[in-house]
Amino acid sequence: MSDLDAFLRWNSGHLLENRTRGAYAEWLVHRALGLDSGEHRVASAYVFCLLAEPDPELADPQDLSQWRFWVVPTGKLHGGRKSIGLQPLIRAFGPGISYEELPDSIEALRA
Repeated sequence: MSDLDAFLRWNSGHLLENRTRGAYAEWLVHRALGLDSGEHRVASAYVFCLLAEPDPELADPQDLSQWRFWVVPTGKLHGGRKSIGLQPLIRAFGPGISYEELPDSIEALRA
């Protein structure tokens, strides 16, 4: 293991930690879209990500079937809103989509 790999492992910690899980979810979206992981894309939508496995013993961020995603056009959220809870998100936008559905959902917004 290189020094950089060792540092990244030490710095990132466990994928279930909040600070790491959010960055990992962002990386998953980049990966689903085939974007360079160093590239940040400015889009007209939010992608909400949830590691949906409720049992902490079974939760595995690397198991893509455990993730749910919501692609929400920015115009569909209230202008002053800075956050949204899970239940309001589900009520407004449905149960979410799978990782495999993510690229098509985002591309549909671009059309």
